[in-house]
Amino acid sequence: WPSAGDVDEAGATIQNAQTYNANLVQHLASNKGTPLRPNLPIEVYIFALFNENLKPGPTSERHYGLFNPDGRMVYDLGLDNSESSSTLYIISSALELRPFLLVCFLCLAVSLLNSFISP
Repeated sequence: WPSAGDVDEAGATIQNAQTYNANLVQHLASNKGTPLRPNLPIEVYIFALFNENLKPGPTSERHYGLFNPDGRMVYDLGLDNSESSSTLYIISSALELRPFLLVCFLCLAVSLLNSFISP
C-alpha cells in the first residue's frame, strides 16, 4: 500500500499503509490461511522494501516501500516493542515471521548494491 500520493490518490496515506501492512502481519502471524484454504500458510512478498524517490509516474509509485532511501522506516509496523525501532530489527522480525522473505530481501539488497556500483 502506498504511504503517499498525489491529490487525486486520497487513499495513499501513511495511516492507510500502516494499517494495511500491520493487519497483514497480524494475519500472517495467526497462521489462519485463507477462507478457501484455512490450514495452508500464506506466502507474501514485499512489493518494495524501499521507497524509490527517482521512480517516474504518480507520487504513489515512489511510496510503496517500508523504508525511505536513507534507511529510515516510513512507519512503524509494530514488530518492535521498544521505543526506537531499528532497520535491522524490523527486517529480522519480518524474516522470522516468514523465512521466504529472506530471498526477497537478498534480491532487493543485490539490486540496491548494483544501483550504487553501476555508473
